[in-house]
Amino acid sequence: MEKIKTPLSSFRRGLGSSIAILLVVVILLSACTTSTPTPQPTQPVVPTSAPTPVVIALDPLYANPWILVAYGDPNNPTVVQGGIDLTLNFSSDNQVNGFGGCNNFSGPIQVATDGAMTIGPLATTLMACAEGMDVETAYLSALQSARSFNFSSEGRLQITYGPETSASQMMIFIVGSQSLVGPVWVLDSMGDAAAPQAIPAGVVITAVFSEDGNLSGLSGCNQYNVPYTLTDQQLTLGAIAITQMSCPTGMDTEQAYLSALGTAQQVVVSGRKMSIAYNQGAGGLNFVSVAAPLAYSLWTLTAVNGQPVAAETNVTATFTPGDAANSGTVSGSSGCNTYNAAYTLDGESIAVQPPTLTRMYCAEGMEIEQVYLQALEASTSYAIFYDQLVLTNPSGSLTFGLNRTPLVGALWNLVALGDVTKPQSPVAGSNFNAQFIRIPGSPSGVLNGTTGCNEYTAAFAASADQIKVNPPASTQNKSCVPGLSNQEQLYYLALNNATTYHISGNTLTIPYDDGKQALVFEATQVTEAQRPPLSSLNGTTWYLWYIDNTPILAGTTIVAQFAINADGKSGTISGSAGCNTYVATFGQQMAVQTTLNATQNCSTPKGVMEQEKAYVADLSRAYGYWQTGDQLIINTGVGVLTYRNTKPGSSSDQTHLLVGPTWYLISYGSTYSSAGTQEPYTLFKSDGTLEGYTGCNAFQGKFTTQIQAIIITNLNATQSACSNSTLQAQQDNMLKILGSAKSYQVVETVMQINSDSGVLNYSLSPLHRQQEVAAPVAAFTAPAEVPANSIVTFDATSSTSGVPIVFYEWDFGDGTKGTGIIVQHAYNAATTHNVGLTITDELGRQNTLSKRLVVYDVTVPSPTPTQPPQPTATTQPQATPTTAPTSEPTAEPTAAPTATTEPTQPPAPVPPQAAIVGPANGYVGEPVGYDASGSTPGSSPIVSYQWNFGDGTSTGPSPDSGVQTLYNQAGTYQVSVVVTDQNGLSSSATTQITISTRLGTPVVYLLSSLNGRALLPGTAITLQFLQGQLAGFDGCNIYSGSYTATPNPDGSYSLTISGLIGGGMACPVEIMDQASAYMALLSTATTAQIQGTDVTLSAPDGFLVFYQSGTLSVTPY
Repeated sequence: MEKIKTPLSSFRRGLGSSIAILLVVVILLSACTTSTPTPQPTQPVVPTSAPTPVVIALDPLYANPWILVAYGDPNNPTVVQGGIDLTLNFSSDNQVNGFGGCNNFSGPIQVATDGAMTIGPLATTLMACAEGMDVETAYLSALQSARSFNFSSEGRLQITYGPETSASQMMIFIVGSQSLVGPVWVLDSMGDAAAPQAIPAGVVITAVFSEDGNLSGLSGCNQYNVPYTLTDQQLTLGAIAITQMSCPTGMDTEQAYLSALGTAQQVVVSGRKMSIAYNQGAGGLNFVSVAAPLAYSLWTLTAVNGQPVAAETNVTATFTPGDAANSGTVSGSSGCNTYNAAYTLDGESIAVQPPTLTRMYCAEGMEIEQVYLQALEASTSYAIFYDQLVLTNPSGSLTFGLNRTPLVGALWNLVALGDVTKPQSPVAGSNFNAQFIRIPGSPSGVLNGTTGCNEYTAAFAASADQIKVNPPASTQNKSCVPGLSNQEQLYYLALNNATTYHISGNTLTIPYDDGKQALVFEATQVTEAQRPPLSSLNGTTWYLWYIDNTPILAGTTIVAQFAINADGKSGTISGSAGCNTYVATFGQQMAVQTTLNATQNCSTPKGVMEQEKAYVADLSRAYGYWQTGDQLIINTGVGVLTYRNTKPGSSSDQTHLLVGPTWYLISYGSTYSSAGTQEPYTLFKSDGTLEGYTGCNAFQGKFTTQIQAIIITNLNATQSACSNSTLQAQQDNMLKILGSAKSYQVVETVMQINSDSGVLNYSLSPLHRQQEVAAPVAAFTAPAEVPANSIVTFDATSSTSGVPIVFYEWDFGDGTKGTGIIVQHAYNAATTHNVGLTITDELGRQNTLSKRLVVYDVTVPSPTPTQPPQPTATTQPQATPTTAPTSEPTAEPTAAPTATTEPTQPPAPVPPQAAIVGPANGYVGEPVGYDASGSTPGSSPIVSYQWNFGDGTSTGPSPDSGVQTLYNQAGTYQVSVVVTDQNGLSSSATTQITISTRLGTPVVYLLSSLNGRALLPGTAITLQFLQGQLAGFDGCNIYSGSYTATPNPDGSYSLTISGLIGGGMACPVEIMDQASAYMALLSTATTAQIQGTDVTLSAPDGFLVFYQSGTLSVTPY
């Protein structure tokens, strides 16, 4: 198993436009901004002295290298996701430089002690990188809009940026690499460079490098001091001076340390770690400069006055801060009893009040308890050396070791949440857990986890006791156990709200809500995330949930189907990009080599084309992947694509299908509609208003939708009296159900609104007045005349119908045909053609239009005959010639030609001849390839190929002669290619392909006949098969169930359907009877036969015939 590569940041969506991004360890802040006091009216009182101006020291700015860890809203910043370190360095000569993600940059800077800061203009190197360019542009733009700076209490650099006219944004930096000079370095391990040994518990060895060339510290028992010089990274030490104390423990470690230090040769600082190589590089001293927090950590006693305590001794201390600053309580086990004592801090000084304790008697532990409590109360100072705490008193010291599970790597299970005084348990049936994964070399990481209903992921950054988590991205499944959905939301909000954490033993506590509430976890195991082999993705289907941290648009579905080649290192990703289908081929490590995006345009939902463009752009720069559970993440050079093996709930949003069409009322409750002076209808508009007619009166109102939930308000109608009681009842029920509407669903040509008061069934086709639906009208644009061998575009987007147009078929008049809303063709011979267009709408109605097109020869202009030269007079030169002139004239007069001959006509350019090779059959959702490399050039080389796949999609012009595409609907399509040469001459060729559907392909089938009978007017029955599950609409209610299908040699499937469950809505008796008959046949179906667009299910008592109506990835259920 190969280790994962965790997703790279898409910083471009955060900085800049707020520049908004997944995935991620230093922390951000709890208080990054200062509140602005509300101005008070001037009071006629004695004036006060002016406040002391804030003075910010500039030395830390110049002394440290800085790395960006967060940006955006100062109150809730976004963590920079790992992969690229964005750096910043300041020099005292008013210059700044750093790395922007691809290039190094530099430029001038102006800073002042009042916090004012301006940066730029910045100059950069001129490299072009496959990754990091967008990040760099956003980062440099933010730097050059810097307004001010400050340092947090933790020493982080905070730069406010953005236009003065907009809300302030903030970049937060941490020290990129600790300075060698200054920090207290604590020895963590030493010995063999390849396998160093940890320092024994209770032994503290430190090193402090001073600016005056002195190295000093604790050597395990004694204190030492030695002069040093440093050239580049070469370390030279003088004679070591040491005190002469004798300690019961640590002497052997001290001797080994000082011996190694005496042969030190090189020192390297990386972040907050420092290593000293000795003995010609064979050995190493490994130090850290990060100290564990005093508060909340579980400290276990390891030594008293330097003497180790027995391993079985259970003496602990936990320091819990109180309400007052620098004070709190210390508590724990004293060896036999538990104790509690108040403490106060003053810098490194500590004062502990007399402890209170329980009064148990123990056979063992009483002696150490008394010694420990006396020493604890006598403590006067404390110091933390990485993971060791030393409390010093006048008579000696207490040494503790840190007892806590590391944050990163452990699997943390949630055991409680909510009010810290009255915590709640997770709801029954839940399984909240969290795993923090560090990205090597990055100041951020990835948080992954589950809730028992959903999986989630988020970027995070953390220090020893502070944390910042981006808003988690969740699978958003709503079919959870009772109470879990609400608890999930609280959990996600708590993670994003948290600014601190503490670990005591195996317990992780993350406070939120200003510490009034907390998430409490327990560690269960430590695991390392792995990447599965690429071959495991073969044949799998994934649904996109997020582009970076942005959920996909409601009402859209983006699909990725994987086909892995035999080498296990390459393959294709294909599917729907939201509007068009695509094919992306990739090589090793998911590096995408090519991608195809067809060119039909979708107008709804709003933003779908922009989303598709972003998706294809991200996918085309993919470089790696990792998988956990039902989540697949693809890393790209511009962001992160997050998929799951189930569709996001938002893909069921049908607002874009609800809005626009006129929906005619078919029934309310169990009663068919009646027509008054006009067919009853409801029209939902894009501005959130609706209008309609009840059969008696016009009405209007407002509506809002959330996925498939709907709320209708401000409903009012005119007050004309209904002509009969039937219409009055219809009006009363229609307005009552609309006014209390809770949900809606659109299923192909029908729509249903549900409420506690009943159900309304609508159709695109009126029940009583079919003539009220506008008939289809074919229309297209094309030139009236064109030259031969040129590209002609025919555009039928101006065709109209009262319901959607589903098919466009062209007859080019030269024996060839085409399909699609916009097509292109080239005519090879000069003649007149009648071009015909036939459109078919969703109700099966057709209309045809023909237009005359004149194709003419391109006239080759005749060359102008060369005129004979005329006699010219010789003029005397103005200067003496260098050679003697001849006695003959300089030119003889040219005699007129005796006869004129016709000039030779150049041959007319010969156009290319297009040829196309492709399969005659294919399947919905599976790549199909075409090749036009067999086309022959004419007088000049072929330079471009333009494809039309007959389903409304096209590509080109492109120099590539081969393409791949996907069809998302069964049918027969005319595929054409237009080849063009350097002279601009073109030729076209056409082939036909029939696309069929495999039973498990995610398409929607619409019932056309039930046992040979047509469906009732205004009703629709649908069916969808997908991975062992089926779903549909029976004309009144949604249903679902399971199926198994086994292919047979003749192409049919042996079918078993079980577990059918339907809804409980009431509809007119005829519709209910139709639904019952349908469900009875469906439940007993034994065979499925697919032919073209039709699917026939056969049962012992009859048969069901469906046709494919939906498209790939459309699921209205």
